[in-house]
Amino acid sequence: MLLRVFAAATLIATPLIANQPERADLLMKLIRANGCQMTSVEADEILPQRGSPMDETRIVFLSWIPDGLVEMHEFEGIKLSDKGCQGA
Repeated sequence: MLLRVFAAATLIATPLIANQPERADLLMKLIRANGCQMTSVEADEILPQRGSPMDETRIVFLSWIPDGLVEMHEFEGIKLSDKGCQGA
């Protein structure tokens, strides 16, 4: 049973991982175009219309944290750091 659950999870996650660089680029462009930040309300409205489901967005966002591309302050949504905003 556990093996089936793992196999199903792997099959579901594989497309997310395979498309991550393209999704990350699109997400970064959308956030930069929105003033380098996006509230949760804006993200719920804008991202699905652009083909970025919220589950994929979370995966990409979490991958940016170690690279210092986002600010982790008390902002309700996504806020790029200076490095993320400038594209460095």
